[in-house]
Amino acid sequence: MAGGERTGDGDEGVGEGGDEDWAGSYTEVSRALESTLHHGYWKDLPPNAPITEAADRMTDLLIGRIDARPGERVLDLGCGIGAPGIRLAKASGAAVVGVSITESEIELANAAAAAEDLADRVSFRYGNVMALPFPDDSFDAVCSMEFLYQIPDRPLALREISRVLKPGGRFEGSDFYLRAPVPHEKEPILADLRRIAMVETLTDLDAYLAELRAAGIEPAGTEDISPHVWPTRARYARLLRASRDALAPVMGEKELDEVIAVTEQADDLQEMGFLLISGRKPR
Repeated sequence: MAGGERTGDGDEGVGEGGDEDWAGSYTEVSRALESTLHHGYWKDLPPNAPITEAADRMTDLLIGRIDARPGERVLDLGCGIGAPGIRLAKASGAAVVGVSITESEIELANAAAAAEDLADRVSFRYGNVMALPFPDDSFDAVCSMEFLYQIPDRPLALREISRVLKPGGRFEGSDFYLRAPVPHEKEPILADLRRIAMVETLTDLDAYLAELRAAGIEPAGTEDISPHVWPTRARYARLLRASRDALAPVMGEKELDEVIAVTEQADDLQEMGFLLISGRKPR
């Protein structure tokens, strides 16, 4: 999951400046976005609802789909600073292991688990999704919340997910995908959005499902929830503008202005969608 996550994968670090630069700016960015760095679920919420409420509802939506139970072990990919993984553990009674390639996030996540008195069944560690540090058949479920789009080799990541899932294990994810071909005149908007959001992999649904099957995970359902997710963009843009004085010194004025502009333009890119996707490893 991605509660405060800006984690790509591989050893190159996070964003252009790597882990240290992201760690330095994380506090200010997180504060500006009300400690919420993943999209919210706005269905039936008023437009002025707290963004944290929408983000928690998105986390709860994934938690419900995972349907984890006491005694099960769940892998949380791209764990961020641990909030969604901790929320999952508290709601389900399952044990949760989160992985990230960002050491500063891992430290914060483990501290948060300890503060909730959950260190006995919630832990966070370094882990590259393209070479997961776990034996085969280690987990009852794997959750990927707004994470796999950041991976340059998603088929390899899906094979690793399949490898560590037990037979009959579940995969639940939320991700970006292409709902329709992008017109030529919108390609610059897409390119800017991919750069700002670190979108390495973006395919249509058929290609995504084919990758799942090739990895040994049988698709078990998809749902496009784009209309209930995209209001997050407008809220992000307003929050970033309101916090410009605090963010400019850590992000740079040019980069901050570009992020705001691209976020505001993203509503014009209806060809890009937000997907919930489920799968199961055959027994």
